[in-house]
Amino acid sequence: MRYPIPDGVHHWARKHCTNEAFNGTTLLKQGTGQYVGYIAEAVFGIWLGENEFPFIHIGQESFDADFQIENLTFDVKAKNRSVLPLPHYAAHVLHSQKTQKTLYYVFSSVLMVKDRAACCDLMGWIRKDQFWAQAEEVKQGTEYENGMRERAPASTIPYSALNSMDSLANNLKVFLKSL
Repeated sequence: MRYPIPDGVHHWARKHCTNEAFNGTTLLKQGTGQYVGYIAEAVFGIWLGENEFPFIHIGQESFDADFQIENLTFDVKAKNRSVLPLPHYAAHVLHSQKTQKTLYYVFSSVLMVKDRAACCDLMGWIRKDQFWAQAEEVKQGTEYENGMRERAPASTIPYSALNSMDSLANNLKVFLKSL
C-alpha cells in the first residue's frame, strides 16, 4: 500500500527530529533515521484512521512500540530507500531491538528523493515471535551484490514473507468485535 507524503506529514516529521541518536539502537548518524521513522509512523497512523481503528500513538514515550490498539502493540520498522521496494527486498530488525516488548512489527519502505520522503509503502506485518523464528541472521559487515553493507547485527526476511495489510485490517476487525 503506497502513500504519497503530503507536506503536513513531512513538516510534522521534521519538527519532531532531534538530529541526535534516538536511543541505543539508532544506526544512522545524527539521528537522520528519525525522519524516515516518523514518516512511517505517520503513514501507519493514517492507515489505522482510514480503517477506523481506535489507536494510541505511544512511539515518543516508549522504546518498545509505536502504537497500541487495546492490549495489542505494534512497532513500525522503517527502511530508508532510494528506489521503490520490491517483494524480495528485506524486512530488517536489529538484534539490539530483539528485547523490545511489542507483539507485532509493521514494515515500511520510505522512498527518499533528495532529503524529502516522496512516498511510503506499508509492506506488511508479522508477529514479533514469528519474525524471529523465521528470519535469517545477518552479521555486521555483510556485503551484498548491490554494494550495501550491514551496519550492525540484524535479522531479515523478504517482504514477500510478510502478511498483507488487508489481512491485518481483517484480523483487527475480528479482534475488536470480540471485545
